[in-house]
Amino acid sequence: MSSTKFFAFFSSFFRVCRKSVLRVLFFGDRLLASLTFKEKKLILVLLLLFIVLWFARGIEIFNELQPEAPVYGGVYKEVSFGSVENFNPFFAESRVEKDVSRILFLYLVDYNEKGELKGQILKKFNFKESQGELVFRSDIYWHDGTKVGPDDFLFTLSLFKKVKALALWGKTWSKIKAKKVASDKVVLSYSQEEKIEPKLLRFPLLPAHLLKDKDLSRLQGFNFNLQPVGNGPFKFAGIQRLKTGDLIVKLSRFDSFPFKSYLKEIQIIVKPSIEEASSAFKSLPFLGLGQMLLSEAKDFKDKKTTFHLVSLSQYTAVFYNLKKEKFKELKVRQALDKAIDREKIAANIPFIELTSLPLPAGAKKTKTEFDTKEARSLLSAKKLEINLLYSDSYPYNEVASLLVEFWEKAGVKVVLIPMDELSLADRVFSGDFEAVLWAEAIGRDWDLSRWYSQSELNFSGFASEKVDRLLAEANNKREEKVEIAEAVASDYPASFLFSVPYIWATRGVGGASLSIQGDQPSDRFKEVSQWYLAPSK
Repeated sequence: MSSTKFFAFFSSFFRVCRKSVLRVLFFGDRLLASLTFKEKKLILVLLLLFIVLWFARGIEIFNELQPEAPVYGGVYKEVSFGSVENFNPFFAESRVEKDVSRILFLYLVDYNEKGELKGQILKKFNFKESQGELVFRSDIYWHDGTKVGPDDFLFTLSLFKKVKALALWGKTWSKIKAKKVASDKVVLSYSQEEKIEPKLLRFPLLPAHLLKDKDLSRLQGFNFNLQPVGNGPFKFAGIQRLKTGDLIVKLSRFDSFPFKSYLKEIQIIVKPSIEEASSAFKSLPFLGLGQMLLSEAKDFKDKKTTFHLVSLSQYTAVFYNLKKEKFKELKVRQALDKAIDREKIAANIPFIELTSLPLPAGAKKTKTEFDTKEARSLLSAKKLEINLLYSDSYPYNEVASLLVEFWEKAGVKVVLIPMDELSLADRVFSGDFEAVLWAEAIGRDWDLSRWYSQSELNFSGFASEKVDRLLAEANNKREEKVEIAEAVASDYPASFLFSVPYIWATRGVGGASLSIQGDQPSDRFKEVSQWYLAPSK
């Protein structure tokens, strides 16, 4: 449109608007002239009332849109489950034990929300070819007021070598020498051949001043384990037994922590089982539920409940036994993969996240190729029958039924074999299976070593010179792990499907992330100092 035409259009539009406004004013003036004084006064009052109400509603809407301001104080009550025997972070086993120890004890270093290792107890850490240096923070204290430092680090390393239950840690640190060189500094020495990485420092410390003079061979039975002295934002305040037989683990705010936590106290009510914990959360006014089963979360309707997800480093796949003749041909495995409608799986199983690589969901966005017609073509009318093993629990039984539907459309007969988890594991690691629906944990560093041809974990018989070479040359970089995962997937040794997150729930709690990346469910407590009780509206 030329400038002349635009000006003409604008002038015409302005004249029409001006006429409309003048007409409204004219008829409004005539209407007011016809009213009595009382009627005019009533209209004015109504108009002022409308303006006041409109303004008040605007303020209300504005306040509703503002983020809740965190407030200090209050008790967070969560219902959980499991045994209560050991809060020592190296020996905790049950759900509640691991959660409590995660709150009480900091790590030397830990991953932040970006997946970067940052110091918690350490101020600085660096590794060179044959030497490392650790500098400790000056503001981290044990809950009895003693400063955390190099002595606690050296003592914890000594436990790795002396305590049988910590032998795996001992093996990791066996070739590393540590020496205290200052009140806040430790120097590490090791050979140039050793691959020493900061992730080796992702563990908690135990207090040397409380434990060093004890018989360490009996460490697992120390009173310390049920009356722990940690160094996190909350300290252990005791255990109370209720008349019902349930326990309450109480943790109180540690005021000497570098920054003040919002919550004054955390109470974890311990039930014998996850089912009883879930039932209690539904019927009683608890603020948190330590874990919600995926099967219950999909049907949970309480609008006041917020679900939180911990995306764990794992994936679920259908593993094909490549030692079986029927799976040795690449196009057979490719056909089985193409016949799977992953989007339909996601539509039927809430909360799961799809993946088509041996990596956690979200590691890389990959396009899956679902094509039943091509799957049938690849099979070339070959008669294929598969025995599929799977865990007889949700969501695996649901997914197994869907796999039957997908594969039968491609002309494949499927026999389902549901099993309990222990029996399933025995069958898998003994190689006694044709195909198995199996979840694989790979850790924060995305350990893909199970795909190495000579690995003890390589239960499917996968072998690839390219993958072996890539694994041998890898320097633990994320982009290299993705390249290895893509190389594995290109051979279709398994159909990689989805990741299942850990789900927990809250009511009226602010500051807790809706979704985090973690190695274990207890990582949900990493930022517990930021949680607060949201004011009721």
